[in-house]
Amino acid sequence: MKIGDKTIKASIDVLQSLLWEKQGDMDRAFIMAEGALSINLTLKISPGDGVNEIQGKISFVVEKSTGEVDKVYINEDQMDLFKKEE
Repeated sequence: MKIGDKTIKASIDVLQSLLWEKQGDMDRAFIMAEGALSINLTLKISPGDGVNEIQGKISFVVEKSTGEVDKVYINEDQMDLFKKEE
């Protein structure tokens, strides 16, 4: 198999379709983004039975989610206050 004009055209169509499909989500993510919005487009072309199989994926962060854990202080050398039951 080869990657020729038809495969390139179909690849563009696949990615364009994904962009249009996710346009609303991308717009919301862009508005909520702190600065720029990174959008990852992935194209996978695999040889099939006499054809090229084309898969496209799109990914981006719609909402930034953060978490925080209070600091925990551990002293490995401190002895236990109570005996451990065995």
